[in-house]
Amino acid sequence: MNIVNVACSIGPTEAREDSFIVRGQPRIIINSENGNIEVNARSGNEVLIEATLRDAPKIKYEVNQTGDVITVDVKVKRHWWFWGMGGADLTVITPVWATLELNTSNGLVELHGISGWGSIETSNGRLVLDECRR
Repeated sequence: MNIVNVACSIGPTEAREDSFIVRGQPRIIINSENGNIEVNARSGNEVLIEATLRDAPKIKYEVNQTGDVITVDVKVKRHWWFWGMGGADLTVITPVWATLELNTSNGLVELHGISGWGSIETSNGRLVLDECRR
């Protein structure tokens, strides 16, 4: 019984924040597991990515920028005997004209005020588009 209790516990939560300056149209690529993605538009040329990692030691979290392309990769480290409760909830604040490629599992995807192009994929989660246009 103690093994199950230990395996089911959720480890520490960790907050991350990354800021990037873009010179042209930003392209934001997110591949995530077990988490929500929220994208909010604003003016300017800064992209801000805030992440809340649940069960942080079991999360591999990487953020990179190459030119105007920003990539976020979230992987949950799994053990054969237990999938775990780890994951990451992401909030992105970006210029309104961003191109988005968003992919998550077990999570909600919300877009607010975005006017750019893109693709969105989620499993087991809702999709909310608020004042988005092209």
